[in-house]
Amino acid sequence: IKSSLKATCPSTAFMKSIDQLVEYTTRVVYVGSLLANYVVLKRVNADKNVPIIDQDFVYAFFSTLSGNGSKAPKCISQYFEEFKEAYQVDKKTLESLKSIGYATILSISAKQYETTI
Repeated sequence: IKSSLKATCPSTAFMKSIDQLVEYTTRVVYVGSLLANYVVLKRVNADKNVPIIDQDFVYAFFSTLSGNGSKAPKCISQYFEEFKEAYQVDKKTLESLKSIGYATILSISAKQYETTI
């Protein structure tokens, strides 16, 4: 069976919420993946140990990007600052990553990310 969200969901408000959720999560996962790659490559090039890439490790990147990374390892925040400078991440992009209440979805995304590695 093939159908679109528009055809099956009569509520436009609900559809907008789903669209917003998908757009936000995609953006955080994309930039989080770039940041994770950056950190791993920096550590490999510096002959440092690479942490185990598990849900907690990936979630630390996602939460740092969304401004909720207070429990993330301090080195991730430091690498994020380097990353922003190295790739000239603009203010608009950073604002678009700020948390909008989808931490649970980011946790699920981190688990899925870990599974695919």
